[in-house]
Amino acid sequence: MITYGFILIGCVCFTGGMLNGATGFGALIVMVPMLLMVLDMQTAIPLGVVCCILLQLVGAITLRRHVQKRALTQLVLSSIPGSWLGATLLSRIPELYMKTFLGALFFIYASWCFTRKQTSPQKPPASFWAYIAGFCSGALGGAFGINGPPAVIYITRTGWTTEAMRGTLNTLLALVFLSVLAAQYTQGLLVEKVWELAMLCAPLCFLGNRLGWRLARGLRPEQYMRLVMLLILVMGLSLCMPALRQII
Repeated sequence: MITYGFILIGCVCFTGGMLNGATGFGALIVMVPMLLMVLDMQTAIPLGVVCCILLQLVGAITLRRHVQKRALTQLVLSSIPGSWLGATLLSRIPELYMKTFLGALFFIYASWCFTRKQTSPQKPPASFWAYIAGFCSGALGGAFGINGPPAVIYITRTGWTTEAMRGTLNTLLALVFLSVLAAQYTQGLLVEKVWELAMLCAPLCFLGNRLGWRLARGLRPEQYMRLVMLLILVMGLSLCMPALRQII
């Protein structure tokens, strides 16, 4: 691999780590498309998953005292049947239609959050919304490997502290990515090249994560929510782009 490839991989891992440190999620969405510029899919995706597990575990361990255990349990349990549904839908509905529909929903929701006026204190959602968010996260993860947004939307509506939101989200995604890693292992995707690159990228991921953590350290819950909504807005646009390119 040429030097340019190593430099790009290092920059991507640093950027993914910084994004994860600031928001608690989203690193894989940024890392995989850029890694595919210099790596094949069978290497890029497992590498991104390994790096994301390391990043999520750092956040989960650091913020373990702030994790909302009841909500976490609800999210994890309900994600299991959702994963099965997502895998089933992927085999029956064209991927382009599903991604465009989901991208439009994410974009509309994030835009509404940015434009609406907060006139009264936010009321925490009922506990059954945790099950719905977990189910939807599992469905998206089973279909596309994009499991963060529904859980993020629920968590940002709870009124928790920034530490509680980030800690719960990091722990949830760490568990999800571990299950994905196990599935990749059974498929023989975790080859020696993936582990070699992961060892090289890990320090850069941690360095970026530390920087992102420092940047977001002083954020109030409402500021953190706006940052997260901005990321969901970008995700929504990225999911809609293939359909937009066909129309144009």
